[in-house]
Amino acid sequence: FLLGHVSVLIGFVFYSLGSIGILKNPRIAQLWYRQIYSSVIITYGIVLYENYGKGRIPNPLDIVKDENIQYLFVSLLWFFTTPFYGTLLPFAIFSVLHTLTYLQNYVLKGTAKGQLHALADRISAFTHTYNQQLMLFTASSEFFVLVRLIVFALSFKSEAIVQLAVYFVFFKLRFNSSQYTQHTVKTWEMRIDGWVSHPALPPVIKQGWVGFKTTIRTFIGPLFKVVDARKTK
Repeated sequence: FLLGHVSVLIGFVFYSLGSIGILKNPRIAQLWYRQIYSSVIITYGIVLYENYGKGRIPNPLDIVKDENIQYLFVSLLWFFTTPFYGTLLPFAIFSVLHTLTYLQNYVLKGTAKGQLHALADRISAFTHTYNQQLMLFTASSEFFVLVRLIVFALSFKSEAIVQLAVYFVFFKLRFNSSQYTQHTVKTWEMRIDGWVSHPALPPVIKQGWVGFKTTIRTFIGPLFKVVDARKTK
């Protein structure tokens, strides 16, 4: 588990260096990208085996709501499609938090007073202080990935359409279960409402935006009403 998250962080650092031009070999960069998602898939696989293995038969709706399955699902999408840097940000953040928590609870916990004990306290303070901000940043990055996929799907390329379809299912499931995703979507909805209501913009833009929101709520929302109903019980 720890090695998987450390492997994700190492791969993220080297792929980031490649993205800004320090490592200029595109093949090496792609290898790091695949290595990151290989580590993600293995790590979530371990977690899911611990949760559902050993003869346990989970409720199918509980499986759909399990964020570990949701992230395994989307990591398989990114592993088999064209690399995109923005998809890595949530997994890098999760790996930072999981690695720090593991170090605090299993490596530094119980150490005598001194530098290591002080380090454990600093890690605890960091995760406690910044966890909410990091989760909001993660939800925002996932939202902007969705926006990017919508724009790219306008090219009508098969990969772009498949990516959008699969990712939308993931994002809707995250919206159902994550307060941070809900907060992000509602925040941007209010911002766009304010922008399109500006008197300098033609009414057709506001009408188009209202029509888009209506379409999403009317035709796409009911596809997930079973999961939503399960969540509210």
